[in-house]
Amino acid sequence: DASKIQSMLDTNMYHVAAFVRQFLPQLKIRSKSFGLITVSSTIQFTPTPYNTTYSATKAFVRYLTEGI
Repeated sequence: DASKIQSMLDTNMYHVAAFVRQFLPQLKIRSKSFGLITVSSTIQFTPTPYNTTYSATKAFVRYLTEGI
């Protein structure tokens, strides 16, 4: 169902990126040495049938965090 996929993308990708975008500048100002912890899942490493979209969203979180 397209609405379930969109909800998953919004929750696991869009909202995470929006949160990082909003708070990252404040973290940089407060401390030169800061940490950012995000929660992902090991399913990002082994996508499986019927979980491919979820796996991809979790891989996004990992790469976003690593890129920062």
